[in-house]
Amino acid sequence: MATHTTTGGENYGRKFTISRLNGQNDKNGKPYFFEWLRELPEDQAGRLFETRRAPDGTARHHELFQALDGYLSGLERDLREISGKQRDMLYLTLKDGIDTYEIEVGDYDGRYALDLMKRMLHPDFSLSQKMRISPYSLIKDSGGYNIGVSVFSGVNKMTAAWQDPHLEGMPEPVKETLRNGDTNWYFDDQAKWLFEKVSALISGIPNTAPDAVGNTAQAYDLPVNPNVRANHDLPADDPLLTDDLPF
Repeated sequence: MATHTTTGGENYGRKFTISRLNGQNDKNGKPYFFEWLRELPEDQAGRLFETRRAPDGTARHHELFQALDGYLSGLERDLREISGKQRDMLYLTLKDGIDTYEIEVGDYDGRYALDLMKRMLHPDFSLSQKMRISPYSLIKDSGGYNIGVSVFSGVNKMTAAWQDPHLEGMPEPVKETLRNGDTNWYFDDQAKWLFEKVSALISGIPNTAPDAVGNTAQAYDLPVNPNVRANHDLPADDPLLTDDLPF
């Protein structure tokens, strides 16, 4: 099953974004994959839903999933307008049989996206294996949050620590100390390095891979130009946020 939830629900949607449970009231809620629904289904047994209000008061319904899995078929960037501002977003596409899942991971240089790309560079990551992803947010012993996306390639869990050899050469984030003592962090160089590395890795793989039922299918269509992609179907005023807390 390509979608996973503690409530055992099935998914028939195609577009997901990362947000937090009860995120309009609790910015520390557990992150899930949210699927926008035009309306709530009659049968909600064993499934997790959340309804939020758009700025105009319209109800926006979503089904929540802990994890998604499938064969990787795309990793792209796209500009999306959110709350009147252009955001450079990262999108991951998975295929599972006849189903296609497009996941809006978050800002291209945000925590979820950076963590995901670091794990995809792990030497044990394989496009011939199913990829399972799950967002997480854990409180660190030293305070703050450890935020990212857990990645399994087949049965192998991918790691993304600074000391991992596959991240050798990754740029350090740029620190800016403001006059009032506050600190800004910039991850542009790191995000660019990671995206280029992952894109190069994917482009060198044959464009055939086993699908969900073990057959061979055309599964990979990864354009070199990250700015060319189809328009997304999520409502422009959808009240989901990418809940990507500052570093």
